[in-house]
Amino acid sequence: MVDADFLIFDEPTIHKEADDSAAFVRHISHAAAGAGERVINHRLEGLEDFDEILVLDEGRVVERSIHQYLVAAEGPYAQAFDSQRIDAPGSLRVNDSEHQGDRDG
Repeated sequence: MVDADFLIFDEPTIHKEADDSAAFVRHISHAAAGAGERVINHRLEGLEDFDEILVLDEGRVVERSIHQYLVAAEGPYAQAFDSQRIDAPGSLRVNDSEHQGDRDG
C-alpha cells in the first residue's frame, strides 16, 4: 500500500455498498500490515479481526475491546452491530418487539 508508520482511514466505506464494506475493511487491515492504523467507521461489518475497537459516544470512549467481547457484552457496540445486520440487504427484517423478545429470553 504505502510505506508509512501509521495510517488513518476516515469512513473508508462510505461510498461502498454494504456487501463490499466488510471485505474492503479487511483488505485495509491486511494491506497496512506492519503499520499502525486507525479506521474510523460507522459500519461495523469487517471489524472482527481488528486488535482493538473503541466505541465512542459524544466523543467519549464507552467501550473498548475486541469484536467478540463487545458483542458478548450486549452494550452499544452489540446493539449497533445487530441493527446493521438486520438492516443489511438480503437479511430478514424483524420488528422491534420480536427482536426484543428474542433478547429477553
